[in-house]
This record gives sequence, structure tokens and C-alpha cells, in this order.
Amino acid sequence: MVDRNSERWKSRLPNALPPISNSDQQAQSHLREYGLAFLPDAVDQSVVREARARLLDQAAAERRAGIAVLEGHGRQSPAEYGKSGPNQRVWGLINKGEVFRRIAAHARVLSLISEEFTRDYTGPDVPVETSDVLLSSSTGNIVGKGSLPGRRHFDQRNAPFKTPYAMTFNAVWMLTDFTAENGATLVAPGSHLATDPDAAYASAVVPAVAPAGTVMLMDGRLLHATGSSQCDEPRVGVLNYYCRPFMRAQENYCLSLRPEAYAACSDELKALLGFKAWNTFGGVDGRHHGLLPGMRPSSLGELSANEKPAPP
Repeated sequence: MVDRNSERWKSRLPNALPPISNSDQQAQSHLREYGLAFLPDAVDQSVVREARARLLDQAAAERRAGIAVLEGHGRQSPAEYGKSGPNQRVWGLINKGEVFRRIAAHARVLSLISEEFTRDYTGPDVPVETSDVLLSSSTGNIVGKGSLPGRRHFDQRNAPFKTPYAMTFNAVWMLTDFTAENGATLVAPGSHLATDPDAAYASAVVPAVAPAGTVMLMDGRLLHATGSSQCDEPRVGVLNYYCRPFMRAQENYCLSLRPEAYAACSDELKALLGFKAWNTFGGVDGRHHGLLPGMRPSSLGELSANEKPAPP
């Protein structure tokens, strides 16, 4: 197993990155200071190998079927996006493997994000279950040889820039070593605290290098981009993107989730996917709390006082 704290890895680390730490307290401190934190060995290496093999197999199948989402040649117009390039995105991973459903509900990752979401609520009128988290999307990101650096961006760009807290977090699961040579994510530590976009975009970016099995948590306000690669072996990762429970998710799981995947989801994962009402949001016919009925029409239709309604 590669150890990012070994001398070989220390020599490749930019000084601006926070150190890897197994301490949740330190991870929270790093998130607040740097806008990112590294969680080492988040899962056993056998899970890393399983997820990597499943993702690469799915990606190859989508290329053969002519439905692959390709990128990595620089900025593309909406009409051109996804049609060519050395990189590949694999969307909708919750439908595409049990291992992806498992890591999407990773307890430590969710606990850290939940803690960050909860700490911004104060006062006697704190909503119940402020710690709830939604999985906004789950995608695979495969960087291939010859890719160009991606566009710098903020995941939270749909919110006003001066929103003073994180509304989203990205958990980057490194399924191979992330190195400067193979396209490690480029990050601008501290940019989540910038007071205006110009200041954020002036921040220097450095490659977020770490060994396979590491999870990098990123504040949604952190400036970052996909790196470039000149390596023969692909750089492979999974991006689990989480948002606060009152936000609209990237992936519409109520439409996209396959019935067999829904049946395989734990109650915890169903809640992550939005099948749970939260403080009057996402309810059905006034049902505002708890898990909702499954993948079937569950709201009332037209009724007549002269007719006996059909049983549910």
C-alpha cells in the first residue's frame, strides 16, 4: 500500500496542501482552513480494487455501446460536450454497481459533512434533522493520456458567491494513486474563503496528490479543476457530490433510479437519494417527515365524495 506520508510522497507534496490525518477533528479543521481534507485508507484496498474494476468495466461497456461521455480536449460547446476526448465520465453510478452504493453511504464521510452542515444552524428555532445530507450525484471520472487541464470552477457556483458557508461537498474517492503526472485534481487551497471571484481565480492551484484509497473532501466553494495526464495508465476516481437537504440535486433519482437499484438500497441510502421528506420539503400529500413510499405513484389523484376511493 502506498503511504502518502512516506518520504517518497512527501517529496511530491506542494506545501499548500493539508497533511493527511486520521483524526476527524483535524479533518474538520482542514476543511475550514484549506477548504479540503484528506482521509487516508477510507476503505480496505479490496474495496478500492472492486470499485476500480467495476468502474473501468462499465466505462468500457459504455464506449462499446457508443454512449460514453468523453471530454478532456479543453472547453467544449454544449453541442460538442461528451463526444470526444481522452477522459471519460460515467454518470449515475448508483445504478451501476453495489460497491458504488456502499461507498456513497460511507459513515465517516457522511458524519464529517453532516457536522459541517449542522454547525451553521444556531438559535432556539433550529430545524429538526439539520444534519441530513442529500447525494446530489455520483459519477466516475477517468483521466486518460493526453488530457488538457479542465476548466477551473466551484461546485457551488449556482449559489451566490458570497454565501458564507458550504452548501455542497465533494468526496473524491481515489481508486488509483493521484499524482501530478496522471492528472490529479488541481485545487486552490483556501480559495473557499475568498471575498470575490477575482480573488479566488487569482489563487494558485496545486495537484492534490495522494495514494489509492484516500478520500479527498472538498468544500463546494473551493476552486478546482481536473488535471492533465501524460501517463499510459488512467487516473480513476469516483466523485460523490453531496448537498444540503433543502437543495435540488444534480441527479433526479426519482426518475433515474432503476427499480432493482432502489430495491437494493438501504433506508439510509434511500434518504440520501431524496426518498425522505425533510422539514416540509419533498413531502407527499402533507407527509413531511420520514421515508416516503417507494418507486410508485404515491400521491392522491382525483376523488369524488360520491365514490369510494380505491385502497392504497
